[in-house]
Formats: sequence, structure tokens, C-alpha cells
Amino acid sequence: MKRGMPNLHPNQNNRMHYLKELLEEFEIRGSVAEIGYFEGEGSTWILMDHVAAHGGNFYSMDIFPTKRFYIKAQEEFCHANTTAIKGPSVATGRMWEREKLDFLFIDGCHGFPHFEGDGEQSGVALDILAWNQHMNVGGVVAFHDYMGDDSSFGSSEMLAVEHAVDSFMTEPFYSLIGIESTIKAFRKERDGVLFPIYTPKRVPDTYRDAWSSLRAHQTDMKEFLVYGAGATAKHVLDCIRDVWGSDVKVQFTDSFTTKSGTMFGCEKIPLEEVKTFTGTIVIGSIFEEDISETLTSMGKSEVTDFYGMYDFVGWCNVGRYGYL
Repeated sequence: MKRGMPNLHPNQNNRMHYLKELLEEFEIRGSVAEIGYFEGEGSTWILMDHVAAHGGNFYSMDIFPTKRFYIKAQEEFCHANTTAIKGPSVATGRMWEREKLDFLFIDGCHGFPHFEGDGEQSGVALDILAWNQHMNVGGVVAFHDYMGDDSSFGSSEMLAVEHAVDSFMTEPFYSLIGIESTIKAFRKERDGVLFPIYTPKRVPDTYRDAWSSLRAHQTDMKEFLVYGAGATAKHVLDCIRDVWGSDVKVQFTDSFTTKSGTMFGCEKIPLEEVKTFTGTIVIGSIFEEDISETLTSMGKSEVTDFYGMYDFVGWCNVGRYGYL
């Protein structure tokens, strides 16, 4: 029995109905999947209804951190051609031995590539790489939360979606077929190994110029702690080294570090030791608000909003705030 859309916000309904348009326009008749079940609304209903009407299998993947939503998914996916898959989407893609897909909706982890607490890798770019090989030529890949708006730069984890899509969904392997609100869709044109092709919105020299400006304002900085993760934190570390040279001490930590070690060629300290760190702490992460709250709870105070000094990097929050 065909169901109506769930009772969602009107804008959410409009966005998800674009998936239905894509399914019909490109006459998808094979298997479909979504990365990101969440609460089982929106895309899940549309994709389930599609396979009920046209055949094929439907797979919904999620880590299901909330038990009741996993139970809900198991109850909904009671037909032979619908399956709920619990686990990291990147790992699932690596081990996939089922049929190839004709439609994939990616709306899972929106962060830059990183390791979760259980050691599994996550990130929208890694989802693309893991699932590209499992898409049929002619199939459609759609992404949720592609912002494409300069006003969102530096303030949202959605930046990772834009960075990944712009890097990997390029010709000759994929062609852009449509944009509706925050959904961006592509058609797979040929098989092949994807390589990132990305042009930053600001030239690399901007990193060094920004940190040179910082040094001109505060020449007494001699010890840094970068609190962040992945490529974002690496940019901060590179900038510090380029401008201050080897005489400045740079350390690193992230929210999951409990033991000392090394990272990006510098000392990695446990998060707990941030409490006793006396140098300048710089956030190198798009999760700015969460890290700010953590530092504040440790008794640290914001001393500098570096954005007030210069026009800094646009596509991620690289070293925006300093703390003591």
C-alpha cells in the first residue's frame, strides 16, 4: 500500500520530493539505498515507496545510535526487498557484496574524514570513495545538505559536504544533473578510480598571510596547542610552522585523545592536559561551538577572534579563536 509523506516541515517535504522527481526522471528501476536513516522520515518513505512500485531492493544504512529508531527501522523493513543495515557506511561499502545500485542518497556523517571513537572512519568524502564502485553506470547519486553559500563558510559542518562533492563528483566520471534547495544530484557516466580535484576558494598563500598578520599583532606567542582534527587542524599547524618557524613549540589534541603520542609531526597530548597548558590554544575544527564549550569548562578564556584581524580561509574554521 502506497503511503503519503510523513508530517514534516513543508520545506523538508519539498526537498525530499526532489528525490522522487529524480527517481522518475531517470527511470530508476534497480536497487536503491540511503546512507543515513536517522528517524526514518523523508527519504526513507520515498525510496521504500519507489521499490514497492517499481521493484528492486532498498537498503537503509545508519549507525543507529538511538535504539528505538533501529527497532522502528526493523519493523518498517518487513518486506523481502527492504533491509536496514546497522553499522558505519564506509565500512559497509568496503565489504559490500550485494548487487550494484542505481540510486544512492548520501545523508550520513557530514564531517571531514576522521576516526570515530570506535576506530571506524567516517566522513562524506569517504562515503563517496567507498560507494562509487557499487554504483551502476547511469545511476544517480544525490547529496543532502550541500549548502553552496559563502555565508555558511566557517560556521557549519556542512562545509565538508561541499568540499567532498566539489572534489570527487567531477567529469568524466560524474555529471551534474540537478540542484534543488540543499540537494545536489549527479549521474554516473563511467567506471573508474576517483581522485580529488578541488580548487580552494582562497589561494594557499592566504593561510600564510593570515598568520603573518597574527604574528604582527601578537609577537609574544611562542607556544601553541592546536585543538582539532583532520585536514582542518593540519592547515593550522602548517600555518604556524610557516610563519613562526621551528623555534615555536606546537602541540596537538582532540576530543578523543587520552594518551600522549605524536600527530602531524608534533607532540600529541591528552585532552585532560589542556587544563594546565599555558600557551595559546587555537581551534582547528569546524566544530567550533562544541570545542569552545569544552575549553570554557576547563577554565580557559577567549582572548582573540582572529577573524577580526584579517579575511581568513573561507571553507573551514581554521584557527579562528585563540584561548588562554
